[in-house]
Amino acid sequence: MTIMTKVFILALDGLEYQSVKNWKLKHLMQRKFGTFPTLINKDMRVPLSPQVWGSFITGREQKIGSWLVYNRLLEFLSKQIPLRWIKGKRKLASKLQISHSYVGRSNIEGMPLFDVIPKSIAVEVPTYNLNAPELLGLVKTKLDEGLNAFENACMNRFEKTVNRIFESIEDDWDIFMAWITIADTLAHSFIRIEAKMKAIYQKLNLLAYNISRKIPEEAWLLIVSDHGMQLMPDGTGQHTNYGFYSLNHETAWNPTGITDFYKFIINEINTQIS
Repeated sequence: MTIMTKVFILALDGLEYQSVKNWKLKHLMQRKFGTFPTLINKDMRVPLSPQVWGSFITGREQKIGSWLVYNRLLEFLSKQIPLRWIKGKRKLASKLQISHSYVGRSNIEGMPLFDVIPKSIAVEVPTYNLNAPELLGLVKTKLDEGLNAFENACMNRFEKTVNRIFESIEDDWDIFMAWITIADTLAHSFIRIEAKMKAIYQKLNLLAYNISRKIPEEAWLLIVSDHGMQLMPDGTGQHTNYGFYSLNHETAWNPTGITDFYKFIINEINTQIS
């Protein structure tokens, strides 16, 4: 296996193309940027982050529908008519003490980028090594302590992930992927408050700039989102059916779906897979 060029993947969950463009965030737009049709979950009819990111890192469409995984019998029964239309199945499972696990490496099909390329660093990558209990704990904070506590918890998690990036960015790696969820988690609550969302996007713009200064000039910096975010009549945000991407080098390549990135990354770093 021969590695020629490093690739840094800044995975920004829920980053909205129109917001990046309207606010002229040049470090997020880079030399080439645009949108692509993302993966839509067949049951929920919207993009679901664990399914999309699992498909991104494997180049294969995954069938994941949740951050949580219950035993196979319960999952099978929950999708059968008429049980599939009954709400609250997971709460019922909890009351019946049917335990769950969190989506991880064992729940995806195919070989993730980090298993193909030995010198890899993965920071909080969904379906691979994400600290899912911490992520899902943000929802509990919102419900139990209110929006201010939720916002502070999201910011603390963001800062912790950023620190992890810069603790490792100068190590020896050929592919580095870091997942940042703050644009998505806060947009569901604050998308109607433009000043707050703009401040978040400016932080991400600065992060992209700081990363670009740390990686070699010839390295690829791919910024990608699993979906965008649109404002709904009630003031909340809902996932769009397209994702955002940008690259720091010119290329004729254009993604037509989330699984396209896998082959592009493999080809660009000139990896020979046996």
